[in-house]
Amino acid sequence: MFSSISGVLGLPGLANYAAANSFIDGLAYLRHAQGLPATSVAYGMWAGDGMATTLVSTTRAHLSQLGLGSLEGEHGLKLFEQAVQKGRELTVAADLDLERLKAYYEEQGGIPTVLRSLLSQTKVKKSANRAVNLRDMLIDATPEKHDSIMLHMIQETVAKALGYSRTDEVDASRPLQELGIDSLTAVLIRNHLATLTGLALPANIVLLYSNLKSLSEFLLSLLLSDIGSSSSSSASGSEGSTPSTTASAASYVDMAAIRRGVLDPTFRFTNVDKDPTACSTAPETVFVTGSTGFVGAFMIHEFLKRGITVYCLVRADGLNQAQERMIEALNHYSLWKPEYEPLLNPVVGNLSQPLLGLDEVVFEDLASRVDAILHSGALVDWMRPLEEYVGPNILGTHEILRLASYGRAKAVHFISTISTLPIHVGYGLTEHDGEYGYGTSKYLAERMIGAARFRGAKASSYRLPFVAASATNGHFRLDRGDFLNNLISGSLDLGVFPSLNADLSTVLPVDYLCNTIATIMTEDQQRVGEDYDFVNSQAPTFDEFFKVMGVVSGGKETIPFTQWHRRALEYATAHPKSSLARITTIIDGYTDETAGALMKGNPVGKHVFGRDVYPAPSLDEEYIRKYLDCINAAKAKLQAENVQP
Repeated sequence: MFSSISGVLGLPGLANYAAANSFIDGLAYLRHAQGLPATSVAYGMWAGDGMATTLVSTTRAHLSQLGLGSLEGEHGLKLFEQAVQKGRELTVAADLDLERLKAYYEEQGGIPTVLRSLLSQTKVKKSANRAVNLRDMLIDATPEKHDSIMLHMIQETVAKALGYSRTDEVDASRPLQELGIDSLTAVLIRNHLATLTGLALPANIVLLYSNLKSLSEFLLSLLLSDIGSSSSSSASGSEGSTPSTTASAASYVDMAAIRRGVLDPTFRFTNVDKDPTACSTAPETVFVTGSTGFVGAFMIHEFLKRGITVYCLVRADGLNQAQERMIEALNHYSLWKPEYEPLLNPVVGNLSQPLLGLDEVVFEDLASRVDAILHSGALVDWMRPLEEYVGPNILGTHEILRLASYGRAKAVHFISTISTLPIHVGYGLTEHDGEYGYGTSKYLAERMIGAARFRGAKASSYRLPFVAASATNGHFRLDRGDFLNNLISGSLDLGVFPSLNADLSTVLPVDYLCNTIATIMTEDQQRVGEDYDFVNSQAPTFDEFFKVMGVVSGGKETIPFTQWHRRALEYATAHPKSSLARITTIIDGYTDETAGALMKGNPVGKHVFGRDVYPAPSLDEEYIRKYLDCINAAKAKLQAENVQP
């Protein structure tokens, strides 16, 4: 049996592959224990046109650092012959440089237990401890040289990890993704940096910064602070204290705790105690995240039309670009008026970074300016692994609560999702559920909101259902992650709608949802401090809704789900960029009997809007006509853009 050395060494980034090949090795041992013949050959890389040709350059560079070379075909066959003749359960057949392998692990802080017997007799030229060297270099150097020393060390580390031949080939101002850094190399570089600095660093620290220069500045501040704390501790004989200002807050982002939904224990909302009336009056200034998104744009419009000054967190290269992005988003949904401009203030930052990607001084100033926070920013796409949601959805919420704990007292209004309800009611989400990553990340964010509330914060969560087109102007979300609009728009393309045994009780127009939340924030503040769900008590069934839509759109019929599904898959195959192609993975596996589960809601909580309190609007023929007009206009615009030279 052909196995792989990855199962023996446990190569980073090949966990699934290593596990599968370890099973093969285990099978060989099991057969021998039963008196049966078996030989497993754990091969390293082969030269030529095999699997190695599919590896990216960064993976090749890392394997080279591990001392793993390539076997020529003739040599590989000879090793196979030797392995079979010896009849052992497992033979490793690889071009392996043990000295380089040992040097790699020693540089990482120590040889793994499983490899100690293999590498214990291997001699490696000893090099100075680089973590100590870097600290000594910074202590001995003048302050004006600190930046260049740190940046050079980081460039050297990244160049080695990515396989660059020279350190100066690594552009410190270039975006990290353009250098070839992916999730695997990010972890490997973190390991190198942790050894280099002697600091405990989060696994995704490399992905939290735009380029090496900003990463270098952050690590330098951490290291100098740690050196200063060590010196102070040695001089006084006492331990350093936890920082109480935002100036050093970024040093204390515990990503392991954040991944579990644990709120920093130093966050205290004493500002609310000092001014208990602040959160019970209409805010004059509001800080908004997710400002260029669908819900974010409609929320900003609700504030602007009330004359409220809005500070918007936007990812951009500068203030002008940020302002343009916000105005473009509002214009896109026909919400912009020129008289709003003096009220609209961009804040260039990043929800996935500590302190929201802001300078400490800017962060503190923002905390002292705003009266309320509307946190709608998040990665919404359902079908991603949990790790991709950690930065924007969990860390982002953590840093919003940090902002709320500083400066003036301010209420936090958190936009969540009904995807968290299965966890709340004890059903849970498994990794096989399409929305596992998204739902789990928002649930952990809700836990942080609850923890902050327990500590004295004024905070509410709003678990939004499926967000539908605006009842006022018919505008709908255009991003790829909107399942409902892709289902409707795709069915219009297909010419038929699916029969779904469900109603639209979990479907509500975006302007209704945003107006309800804005009203609570500005007029109905006694409701602040609870978790809220929404339900459409006037909802028609999907078959009724599609029947009206079919008539209005020119006589399109509704057919059984399995028939529709078969035609939808054929259409998606022929049109891979279509709306239906975006949701094929979601609709797979459903039958005529179970298809209604695609849109059925979960049991709602104690506090519910949409019934007697803030009653929901009707999704009637007038609503459908506005929605269809916007869909047709969007398709016409897209078609016109596609025919442009």
